[in-house]
Amino acid sequence: MFEWLLKPIIDAVISKTLEASLDKVISQFASQDRAIAERMASMDEKLERLLAAHLKAASTFLRLGRFEQARDELVMAEANDPLSAVAKFWLGLVLVRAGMHDLGTEKCTEAFSMNPFVAGPNFLANQPVAELSEETTKLIQPWAHDLTDDTLFEQFQRQHTKIRRRSSYKKANTAVRQVSCNGLYALVLWNIDTEYAAAYPSEIETQSSSWHGQSFVSGFHIPRGTCLWHRHAHDLDLSYATPEFAILRLRENGRRRLLDVTSGVEKGEMSESYFRTVFSPYEGVLDELSSFSKANIRMLAPDIALKSCKKILGADYAPYADRRDITYTDSCVAKNPLLPGLFSIHSTNLWRLISFGGSMVSVGRNNFSCGATIALSGHSSTKQLQGAGPA
Repeated sequence: MFEWLLKPIIDAVISKTLEASLDKVISQFASQDRAIAERMASMDEKLERLLAAHLKAASTFLRLGRFEQARDELVMAEANDPLSAVAKFWLGLVLVRAGMHDLGTEKCTEAFSMNPFVAGPNFLANQPVAELSEETTKLIQPWAHDLTDDTLFEQFQRQHTKIRRRSSYKKANTAVRQVSCNGLYALVLWNIDTEYAAAYPSEIETQSSSWHGQSFVSGFHIPRGTCLWHRHAHDLDLSYATPEFAILRLRENGRRRLLDVTSGVEKGEMSESYFRTVFSPYEGVLDELSSFSKANIRMLAPDIALKSCKKILGADYAPYADRRDITYTDSCVAKNPLLPGLFSIHSTNLWRLISFGGSMVSVGRNNFSCGATIALSGHSSTKQLQGAGPA
């Protein structure tokens, strides 16, 4: 229903790129042959080296001005690896230069949908802002999810049958770790932990930022607020979302997994060097790009939140006679890079610290707890946060 919103944005950015001097734009890729060769040398898998060799040859041919040979290499690179956004994008530019404008634009559009940052840091600069008609606005309903909500847990339970619903889950601690949004979809990396107090005792002053408990990545359709899928992420980090993929990183070896953003189904896995060659050549500078950093938000880790609660309580822990109930709100907005001002995600972690007499002992496992909510940006409210967090 909302897919049409992305098309004019993508078309406009592609057109702006094609209006520039193609030879100048193509020279950016031609200058990468040395970087590709260096990354190929660090690839462990022979198959990945063979696949990347076509891109290496294409960049060399472009540097030499041999465009037909470069086009042939890019055709083979795309055919051998459909996940190569780099091959699709540069093939599109070469085709446009050869006079095949429609086919070239189609390839560029496919690459841009796979990874909007494939062409470099300036590719998304000054993109047009989508405007919604009154009829479309009526279709977008405000929504918010409490991550301890029964409905969300029921879907979670169906997808993870090994994790049985217990009464303690009704009061489980949930905390958002990271949010990434792009196009019509958002990814949320979040934690479930019923024992934050055990993991973060009062002596936590010197502990480094870390997360305990079970981690999950969930995919959401932003306009409807529908949770589409959950995936266990005990050994994974969330890299970022694109209009088509959820990009996850394996902590052990840095390999990337590409999931279908609409279903969570794995579409491929590749080494970090190969990923930076065929999918995200500007990976190292993405955090410096404003549109990327605003779309990928990390929340405060529990130890930092605990220190904030203790600061509110009082640095010297004065002996209060009565129970002290301290809350600290960590809230931020992940802004959509393709639809600025629209379909962005507001996430909130409401941390709670209970203290008796200046200590955090003998108050049960919920003496340090958290409740999390996510909402369509612009529609979150204090009312939606009431009750967030264990009682």
